Amino acid sequence: MNRICVKLVPCAVAVSLLACASAQAADEGSGFRIRPYIGATAGVSFTDMNYIHHSHHRDHYHDVDDGSAFVVNPHAGVEFAHSSGFGFKVEAEGFFLDNEDYAIDVWNGERYYRDSMTVKSSGMFVNVIGNYRINDIVAPYVGTGMGFAKNKSSVNGYTEHNSEFAFNVKTGTELMVTDNFGFDVGVRYVDYGDVSKHYFYEKLELDSFDIYAGLNLKF
Repeated sequence: MNRICVKLVPCAVAVSLLACASAQAADEGSGFRIRPYIGATAGVSFTDMNYIHHSHHRDHYHDVDDGSAFVVNPHAGVEFAHSSGFGFKVEAEGFFLDNEDYAIDVWNGERYYRDSMTVKSSGMFVNVIGNYRINDIVAPYVGTGMGFAKNKSSVNGYTEHNSEFAFNVKTGTELMVTDNFGFDVGVRYVDYGDVSKHYFYEKLELDSFDIYAGLNLKF
């Protein structure tokens, strides 16, 4: 994961600084308004665990329960708002997916047995978001981003850590109460990558559909 962080974090900073510099140079003449912001969202993550079956284990399969968990996403970025109403954001967004237990029925070729796997995930995305400000209050948006997920799974006393490529797609609406403070509501799809590669001799992948709400503070 350290190698991933070393690559992603400087890239996120470089992209943000380059965007800031480019827009700042054109700020007065082009109608752009540059606004750094910070914020956070929290919500419910409806998770789905998928068993990836490989041909060399034809006599094994796993039925994995779906679940739900609490997720928190702090973020910081820069908004480039144009006088036409169109704009975009570049942001770094963290995520913390709380522990969730999954019941897994495993057939080993002779009998069924049930395991309970506990999973949690944390990491970071670099997002690009496009928005349209309908008026001073309402601004719907769509966005996507990629980054890394640090996944931890525990089952029968065995704990596994995996650093994975992750991505998200989201849409929502920003509701500004004042020029500097507003609310954020939306939905998001997230692919966290693999949460287990070794315990079952196969792969278990985790993704989710999130419903969230939060706050933004603009400067």
